[in-house]
Amino acid sequence: METEKQIEGQEIVTALAKENVTDAVLARFKQNYLPLKINGISDKEGYEKVKLARKECKDTRVATVKICKKGREDSIKIQRAWIAKENEITSQIKPVEDHLQTLEDWFDTETAKAKLLVLRTQQLPIRKAELVKAGVIVPADEQLLGMDDMSFLNFLNNERTRLLNEKETALNAKAKEQEVAKINAEKGPDSIGMPYIHQGNVPLPNGAVMTASQQNKEGQWETHGVVTGQITEKESLIAFAERIYLLEFPKLEGESAQKIVYDSKKVLFDLAVDIVNKAETINS
Repeated sequence: METEKQIEGQEIVTALAKENVTDAVLARFKQNYLPLKINGISDKEGYEKVKLARKECKDTRVATVKICKKGREDSIKIQRAWIAKENEITSQIKPVEDHLQTLEDWFDTETAKAKLLVLRTQQLPIRKAELVKAGVIVPADEQLLGMDDMSFLNFLNNERTRLLNEKETALNAKAKEQEVAKINAEKGPDSIGMPYIHQGNVPLPNGAVMTASQQNKEGQWETHGVVTGQITEKESLIAFAERIYLLEFPKLEGESAQKIVYDSKKVLFDLAVDIVNKAETINS
C-alpha cells in the first residue's frame, strides 16, 4: 500500500514528465554532454555542439523550476493558512493563560509566605528568650517576624556588641572615678601643695603634667611610671567576653558550611553574654 508521501512524489514526477523532465533525460545529459569538448578556437563545430547542449540543459532547468514553483504554490498557501490560524488561536489563549499563571504564582508565593510565617511564629518565643537573655530590648513582633535566621542573628549580635561596649565604658569610667577618689582621699588637699587628682591631665609637684595612658601588660593604669590603679577581675572578664564576640568568622558559600558558622556564632556569643552576666555578680 502506497504511503501518502509516495503518492505525492509520484504526482510530482508525472507533472515533470509532461514537460519532458525525466530521469532518462537527465541520464542522457550526463552521458552525451559531459564528454563534449572544444578543440581550440578553430573548432567551430565543437563549439556549436556545446552551445546547443547548454541551451537544452538551461531550458530543462528553467522548466523544472517553473513546474516545481507552480506545484508548491498551493502548499505555501496552505502552510500560510495554518500559520495564520495558529497565531489567531494562540493570541486569544495567551492572555487567558498569562492571567491564570499570575493567579497561580500569587497563590504559590502567598502559600510560601504563610508557611514561613507559621515557622517564624513558632520561633518567636525562642527569639524573644534569646533577646531577653542577652539583655536586649525586644522589638515588636512584626519586626521579628520579618527577619530571616541570618537577619535575626545579625540583629542580636549588633545589640550584644552595643551592650558590651556600654558596659565596658561604664565599668572603665567607674574604675577611674574610684581610683581618683581613693588617691584624693589619701593625698588630701594640703599634701605637698598638690590639688586633688582628677581624670585627664594631672599636675605633678615639679610643675610637669602627667597624662593617663592605656592599661599596661600587668593590668595597671600608668602615668609615666606612676601607678594610679589596678584593673578589676570584673573588667578583665568583660574584656575577655568582648574579645570572644569580636572574633572574625569565615565567609563561606556552601549551605552546610554556613550552618556550621551560624551555629558556632550562636554558641560563642551565648558564651560571651554568659561571661558578662556572671562577671556582673562579682563584687569589685
